[in-house]
Amino acid sequence: MSMLEGLGLALLHRVDPERAHGLSLRALSSGLVPLPGVITS
Repeated sequence: MSMLEGLGLALLHRVDPERAHGLSLRALSSGLVPLPGVITS
């Protein structure tokens, strides 16, 4: 886990769950964080 991922998770754990979910979805949709690669199995 990178330092940025650790920091992001630590911040999300301190936020209201619904707000954290919304922030996570917004980060994924904006391309702020990479999506997982192709699943091969």
